[in-house]
Amino acid sequence: MKTCNSCKTEKPVSEFYKHKSKKDGLSNKCKLCTIDTSKKYNEANSEKVRKRKKIYYAANSEKWSESSKKWREANPEKLRESNKKWKEANPEKVHESKKKWKKANPEKIRESKKIYYAINNQSGL
Repeated sequence: MKTCNSCKTEKPVSEFYKHKSKKDGLSNKCKLCTIDTSKKYNEANSEKVRKRKKIYYAANSEKWSESSKKWREANPEKLRESNKKWKEANPEKVHESKKKWKKANPEKIRESKKIYYAINNQSGL
């Protein structure tokens, strides 16, 4: 058992993050207090956080892309569910996105229509 310096509650050691430089190898704050502190900081410094993430992504775009690709391949169900929820929550953005894609890809649309009609006409429909 260990006491959190932030909330002053005694909790099991599993409720603390590891911290090598500390005597006992654990952080002074419990996981919940650490998360709460991080959220408050991110909200108060959103522009600074956004810039830092942008710089990190620019410096590590290949690593980021590879990691994302591996996660998508390993979690297709989670990805599908997440996309579904986003589409339901943002129908206007989905509509705009479709309009932009159609405007930018008229050749692909014509080609896919040719294939579609060729398949349907061959099968006697």
